[in-house]
Amino acid sequence: MSESIQQIKSKIFSSEKFSQLINSLRENNVFLSGVNGSLKSFILDHYYKKLSKKIFFISYDNDRIIKLKDDLDLLNEEVSASVYSSKLSDSESVSKILIDLSESETFIVIANASELENKIISKDKFRQSIIELKKNDTYSFDELIITLNKYNFNRQDFVDAEGDYSVRGGIIDLFAENLDSPVRIEFFGDTIESIREFDINSQRSVKEIQSVKIGINLSSEEEE
Repeated sequence: MSESIQQIKSKIFSSEKFSQLINSLRENNVFLSGVNGSLKSFILDHYYKKLSKKIFFISYDNDRIIKLKDDLDLLNEEVSASVYSSKLSDSESVSKILIDLSESETFIVIANASELENKIISKDKFRQSIIELKKNDTYSFDELIITLNKYNFNRQDFVDAEGDYSVRGGIIDLFAENLDSPVRIEFFGDTIESIREFDINSQRSVKEIQSVKIGINLSSEEEE
């Protein structure tokens, strides 16, 4: 964080008006109104560090959501804010956010209010659906294909979009919604020999990784 931003934070946090505002926000559910500009991000940053490590912020304005996320990413290096909104071009996948929420003790999620009207998969079913694969572990090759089909992944000749998977010999390529890049999982029988990220355009492996968590393909999953 730059020195100038740190100075701004110190000045705002030490002001009497800010202290009065924070003292009024000690409830579990807080409604903010009349707070303009980047002041929201300073409030959330302070609230996160001093009062609660789990924050779910709801807004009706897509532009404000993106601005708030950018401000928080700049202000708070401890946690990256996630945007839950299918209407925003740079929003994170719902499956990635749900994995983070189910496993992390610290988070800031910014949600578009209209998204809350949509049904979402139950917590228990989502947790059960997460597949964790590790190099050198044993995992049934056939069972993985059955599971991908069960959760509505699309079998293709080549993986070129989220939700796709392909099979060639003992290799399964797949691109889960929660992943930044598709992965290539090479089996020897039912033993995972390697897991590699690959380039979706060249189809060439680019980096070996030790493990991967695969989230359910929520874009095609039946809502509950």
